[in-house]
Amino acid sequence: MKIEVIIAARGELPWNLQRTVESIGPGAGVTIVLDGAEPGNQVPNGIKARVVRPWQRPRGCGQCRHYGIMESRADIVVMVDGHMTFPAGWLDVVERYHRRKAKLLTCTAMQSLHQDGTPMDSMIEGGGWIAYRTREVWDNHWAMVCKWNAKAVKSGETGCVLGACYAMRREWYKAIGEPLSILEAWGGDEELLSLGTWFCGGRVAVLPIVTGHIHAAQWTGRTDVADQTDMIWSNRRAVLDVLPVSDEERAGLHEWINRTKRIAARRVPVTAERAERMAKVKRTWSAGERTMADLKAKGIVREPTEEEQRAYLRAAGKAAIADTQRKYTPPPAPAKDVAQVIVRPQEVCRMCGAVNSFKKISGPRKWDTFQQSYARCCRCGHKAQIRE
Repeated sequence: MKIEVIIAARGELPWNLQRTVESIGPGAGVTIVLDGAEPGNQVPNGIKARVVRPWQRPRGCGQCRHYGIMESRADIVVMVDGHMTFPAGWLDVVERYHRRKAKLLTCTAMQSLHQDGTPMDSMIEGGGWIAYRTREVWDNHWAMVCKWNAKAVKSGETGCVLGACYAMRREWYKAIGEPLSILEAWGGDEELLSLGTWFCGGRVAVLPIVTGHIHAAQWTGRTDVADQTDMIWSNRRAVLDVLPVSDEERAGLHEWINRTKRIAARRVPVTAERAERMAKVKRTWSAGERTMADLKAKGIVREPTEEEQRAYLRAAGKAAIADTQRKYTPPPAPAKDVAQVIVRPQEVCRMCGAVNSFKKISGPRKWDTFQQSYARCCRCGHKAQIRE
């Protein structure tokens, strides 16, 4: 069966993207879908992959993957991040599993890597489960979100895919309603692919493959602005809106995530086109072989235990620099300013061109798998984020 590897990329460091493509090896076509035309979102010269840029404004990983799948002519599609490594012969294993079973979604086990691509001293992780409701750091309330298994699953059935390398037959993606088409920002891919597979009578499994994935991979300086954050939460709401559950249960899940105070009042309008795509996914899942009750009974979807919940909250790092500790305060940000992600040791202000002019004003704060601080240019007040 023909295989194609699809890489959704936005601001990937060139050497990470080059390493990923080279590591894939022979046996499959490789397509890089670039998400938007912002500075730094490009590929190295001479890279051995087909490169497409379907739109100018970033639309997210899910849309890139959906575009790559729908444009592909391969039997099997493999969706990977742009900062990974793969073992020799891994595509043969992917092909063997998906040749035997049509209704199958798979992921690989994952080894975290340092920024230079060398392995970290950490547990190999594989597969996960879907948390019905959970509380996270920074007073976030999430619903229907994939979580890593407490113990690594080397191979076999699992609740959901995790680990940045997912494979399925292209026809199976269509059969589950083309769910990635409803996403409009980064996030939500694992939940939609996994839930769609289970509801429609398929199976999710971890392959006997270990791939490498750079932990909190650095990027070339892409910007994250408020409207993109709003779209990420819009994705979370979209997952809930397509679930084959009662209106009462759906409303309860929405009420849960709306407890996240900073997003409760910010709603992204759903366009007619997006609403149509969501309706298609909901119809497909509602006509499927399994219900939400089936997934709960099987343990695929469940509430986190108290121990698991405490572990998520222990990840919070809320330290901030007090005003009295600052030596001086940068000027106010310019009008229509947007945050710039800066990469140290040398940073250049995009607003005024000053070099190494940023003063850290808060942080670091731990956010999931990385630390983030905030800074401003001491010359013009331009805002910046430092991902550490």
